[in-house]
Amino acid sequence: MTYVAAFDIGTSTIKAVLVDEHGHMHHRKERAIPAIQNEEYREQDPESWWTIVQELSHEWWKEGISPSTVHTISLTGQMQDCIPVNKEGKAIRNAILYSDSRAHEEAEIIHEAIPNVVEVTENYCDGSMVFPKLLWLQRNQPSIYEQMHACLVNAKDYIILQLTGQFVADVVTGATTGMMNFEQQQWEKSWLVDVGLDPMMLPELHSAGKVVGVVQKHNSAGFNEKTPVLCGTGDAAASSLGAGVLIRGTRYLYIGSTGWTAFSTDRKNELYEGAFKLPHLDDVHFLSIAPMLNAGNVHRFAVELLCDGDYRTFESSVHSIEPSLDHPYFLPYVHGERFPVHDANATGSWSNLKATTSKAALCFSVLEGLSLSIRQLMTNSGEEKPTEIIVIGGGTKSHAWCQMLADSTGITICVPDDAEWLPVVGAASLGGHYLNWTNSYDEWSKAVIARLGQKRYEPNQTFDYLYNVRYREFVKIYPKIMQQ
Repeated sequence: MTYVAAFDIGTSTIKAVLVDEHGHMHHRKERAIPAIQNEEYREQDPESWWTIVQELSHEWWKEGISPSTVHTISLTGQMQDCIPVNKEGKAIRNAILYSDSRAHEEAEIIHEAIPNVVEVTENYCDGSMVFPKLLWLQRNQPSIYEQMHACLVNAKDYIILQLTGQFVADVVTGATTGMMNFEQQQWEKSWLVDVGLDPMMLPELHSAGKVVGVVQKHNSAGFNEKTPVLCGTGDAAASSLGAGVLIRGTRYLYIGSTGWTAFSTDRKNELYEGAFKLPHLDDVHFLSIAPMLNAGNVHRFAVELLCDGDYRTFESSVHSIEPSLDHPYFLPYVHGERFPVHDANATGSWSNLKATTSKAALCFSVLEGLSLSIRQLMTNSGEEKPTEIIVIGGGTKSHAWCQMLADSTGITICVPDDAEWLPVVGAASLGGHYLNWTNSYDEWSKAVIARLGQKRYEPNQTFDYLYNVRYREFVKIYPKIMQQ
């Protein structure tokens, strides 16, 4: 049997799986990875990504898998990271993550120096983008900047560098950096010169399915020398592949540590303002991504705060009570937010607390607040409300949250089995295409999803009135706080 070795370098976990020519998953591996964060910064150590990839790979070899059966390696990972590396290909500081919005001032400098940055990139440019973060490094950590040979922009690119020695990036992730000409799919190198940065530090841009190198001799992950390594793609595009969102009009919701809703279109004028506009993998369609900085990370925050980290207790608490107009409201913007509000300084809050408010009601309010925020996101996106939507990502492990999403939005929630593994399966489909196992990403994804089966969460229509009232009140909370 032959395999594609696929990896997903996520924010909270790294996943690894071997996928055969029929799209079946084998020897799934998963390892948690911590973030380094405070109120202002969110970072990770790139070497910890590489260490985990090596460990998971060696678990395969110990289980009897021969490296010779791996015919290609394909990766996906968190996009929009700022990963400074030296000439030897090693990180010289922690990666600044996509959810880190420290570079507000630098974003303003860029807008003043390059008035057409939004027009050319066809995306907004704020302090979370890689371009402003590069400028932040130059202004605030000049010794680091001087050591920098290249700035990688996706976590998976650091793994590719360790395997192949190549400094690369994919065009999907490139569209989220603030530096790529969307139409030409090339870096706007002159912009870096305009603000005093070195354009030579930008990695080479490639399409997701292109072989960008081969595994080097004596690599510490144990793969055979000269095994082809694909460029891979950002997690948004890989998730879209895994969810079968490729043709016009298809859509899905992703709830991991962060989240997004996405739809595919072949018409650029259907892409709505405020969302990321990404090139899709078939060179015909585009992806419109409305990102949320608050999803599973807030769920985890609440579980730790209210239930000492015990997810089962939290889940039981939510199941123990019914929706009510008297429940507290929870505004979930603990990490700032991009959508449905665009404010890096937004904060979370509880309101409507009473002396009789129980811990269970607080637990309930957290999932409700996250769900109402998703409803607002989908409402503001300009999309026609779907009758059902595919939902993937680790957040789908919470049955309480999935049912809450259905009840609060009035949409049937369809969760494929093993939904949290679909992004890495999406990455594997790139390898399947390269090995001529499939001629169509769409057919591959549909075949995989059809085999998995799914769980459906139908909205409880008796709660329609209640959640319409709760939603109207919820959307007023953030504007009221901003007026204070």
